[in-house]
Amino acid sequence: MKSLNLSYPAVLKLFGDYKVKGRTESQAFLAWFLGAYYRLDATDVDDAICDSTNDKGVDGIYVNDLLQQIDVFQSRLGTVTPLKSLGDKDLKEFIGTLTYFNSGNSVRELTAATKSEDLRKLLTRLNVARLVDGGYEVRGVPVRERSCDVCARLLAYSACPP
Repeated sequence: MKSLNLSYPAVLKLFGDYKVKGRTESQAFLAWFLGAYYRLDATDVDDAICDSTNDKGVDGIYVNDLLQQIDVFQSRLGTVTPLKSLGDKDLKEFIGTLTYFNSGNSVRELTAATKSEDLRKLLTRLNVARLVDGGYEVRGVPVRERSCDVCARLLAYSACPP
């Protein structure tokens, strides 16, 4: 099986139709990931992305009602210099982002406090606070074009501890 070249700028060739006008490379990377790995259609991909300035580290959210899971995405591309492997510092920052999803109240606080209109709309439209209160599992999904030394720890991490 041929492996994917996820190094920058080679990864840009994978984006195809996901690199549309008005979408940043980071957004296109997450869109490609959601289409390729979550098998979402174009509308669902657009509906899941909230990557913008002041997004508190949340670049996308996907709710799977069947499994009662909320996947919170953070995508990164090494556009200036090749990025080293993903390390503890990156994961600690992402886990800090996931603390916004500890409880319905913390999601409501995030919704009220964020300056990102895209994130606010997504949290509201998906009723994330209600779902978290209802027991949905929150999972952090880092989307990177670099190797991950400790990603297994984060991918196994579900619902931030109280």
